[in-house]
Amino acid sequence: MAQLYNPATLDQALIERLFREYSPAAYRGRMPYPTEFRSNLLWGREEDPGDIDEWARCGVKRKEDIRDLFVPNFFFGCEGDDAMTALAFDTKKNAFGARLNVLYSSDLGHFDLPDMRDAAREAWEMVEHGLIMAEDFRDFVFANPVRVKTRVNPDFFKGTVVEDAAASLTK
Repeated sequence: MAQLYNPATLDQALIERLFREYSPAAYRGRMPYPTEFRSNLLWGREEDPGDIDEWARCGVKRKEDIRDLFVPNFFFGCEGDDAMTALAFDTKKNAFGARLNVLYSSDLGHFDLPDMRDAAREAWEMVEHGLIMAEDFRDFVFANPVRVKTRVNPDFFKGTVVEDAAASLTK
């Protein structure tokens, strides 16, 4: 399988023909491929293994490393009333028992939410229907949004009505 992605096995003549035939630049009479897209390995020069293995520079050695690198650092906005959001919290269904960081987003402005006061109530229905626990809901609507903001700026909530509650998460 590794050879499938090895640039040394690339059919140079085929790729140049495809670029000539199908690249937008070909329609303008220019073919961008010859210098911009060629790999060092294709030209017989030694190539940095990090250029072949896109995970090498991340230090990924095992599948779990991907979880450890990305899950704590990525946050995903999800509609509050979307039952699929519950999957982010499901450690039995997610690979390696991951629990994703999801951020509450609402349907404000959508046709199916004529009264904005209903947005949070609709999100809470995931708890009422047993899709997530109350602790998950707290993370969804409060803890994860606080974490994503305070990682960049620890004082983000300073001077706001939620300053003390936000600070309690970072202690």
